[in-house]
Amino acid sequence: LSPAADTIWSRPIGLLIPRTPHMTSLTDASYEGLGGWCTAFDFKWRISSSDLASLGWPVLTAEPERYKPLPQGMLHINVLEFIAVFINTWLSIRILLTRDLPPGGWVLRFLADNTSTLGWMAHASRTRRAVIQNLARAYAALLTFAAPSTFTVISAHLPGLDNVAADALFRPDQFPTWSSATKLCPELTTLTAYRIPSELLSHLLWLVSSPQTGEQLERTTLKLLSLELTTLSPGALAGDSQTSL
Repeated sequence: LSPAADTIWSRPIGLLIPRTPHMTSLTDASYEGLGGWCTAFDFKWRISSSDLASLGWPVLTAEPERYKPLPQGMLHINVLEFIAVFINTWLSIRILLTRDLPPGGWVLRFLADNTSTLGWMAHASRTRRAVIQNLARAYAALLTFAAPSTFTVISAHLPGLDNVAADALFRPDQFPTWSSATKLCPELTTLTAYRIPSELLSHLLWLVSSPQTGEQLERTTLKLLSLELTTLSPGALAGDSQTSL
């Protein structure tokens, strides 16, 4: 019944046919942290698990012992990988909304080395786990209501061994500063470091904490689009700020 329904549920033909993407972004995650970057849209970000834990997230702050079950209630690495893609997608959409729309609309490509995440990006209902359903449906809402008829998303698998830059970003224990990460991956050097809004992290924590309805997801997703893009100040980078909070 929405007057915008025709816009939301239609797509220009340019978004329905295979085309070369305008941008490619990469993400990765571990129990140490999350990170992502994109050259075309000029961004990079990283968050340590210690930061997330300080905000009340049920996360480990170090890799668990091999072959031992994950402590009950803690987020699995697959969930963290999906959250990293969610953040990269939000950041990409907020940036493209500040740019001129190319003919035929934007084509955004997201690469990840986690096959579960790639499946959840495309199929929001193929799991019975409430935490994944919440995240997948919220992700679908983000793609649906963010900027109707202006972009499409494609995804692909990237072998972990080739995901070096994102790997450096999400491992703050091994690469504790921006300079140590960029030393390993010089392509990160000139990219703008963005802060991740606390409201976005609160939204994601809300998603993994309790079941949500479609109406709630639409309303809260639309609020994400009003969050401001904030970069880390040059002083913070010069001081080797560790994360994007």
